[in-house]
Amino acid sequence: DWQSLMDVCDIFINTPQSEHGYSTVIFESVTGFEKFCWRHCCHEDFDDNWSKKGDGFMNYFAGPRLAAKKYWPMLIDKWEAIRNTGVHVIVTGHTHIKPTENLGGDNYNSEQCYCDKETWNAMHLAFESILMLTMEVPTETKGLKTKAVGEGHRYIRCDKNPYYDAKNRYGIQYPIECGLTPESTYLAFCKAAGLDPETLYFK
Repeated sequence: DWQSLMDVCDIFINTPQSEHGYSTVIFESVTGFEKFCWRHCCHEDFDDNWSKKGDGFMNYFAGPRLAAKKYWPMLIDKWEAIRNTGVHVIVTGHTHIKPTENLGGDNYNSEQCYCDKETWNAMHLAFESILMLTMEVPTETKGLKTKAVGEGHRYIRCDKNPYYDAKNRYGIQYPIECGLTPESTYLAFCKAAGLDPETLYFK
């Protein structure tokens, strides 16, 4: 639940890195943490009323908006406090396809983090980098049928694109091709970002 998540963060904040021994902490994932946040907000501020009517949590999305404004920044602050102890923080998120309004032409679909837009806006403003893992799959068309061929190639997208929302503060403007192993992918990212693989800090 939400309080347990806060407690886990406090353990890393209050325990010296030399004692717990972790250089990087991965939080999995935004979608689940947002559910914890909503449940906490609904209990504290809406008397566990999830209704779409009256004073209910889901009435005109009043609850999610309040949760993103009142409680979600608490988690972001915890993550930042962990970073201030010298520990790297990685937060994962699942994605889904959603229609995107295009004021300059036809609307189109884009891949977005599976969370409320107010939650996403808070994270997008605070996070140092937002990376999108994609896969390009080669296809072959014969007649009216198109099928995938080969195993495809995975890429880490680091800059904003109409089809996904990414950013980085390392100056990376091109996709990073993933290696065949986690280690080779990590080294490829460090090389692109100009980071020391041993510390994840700038050389």
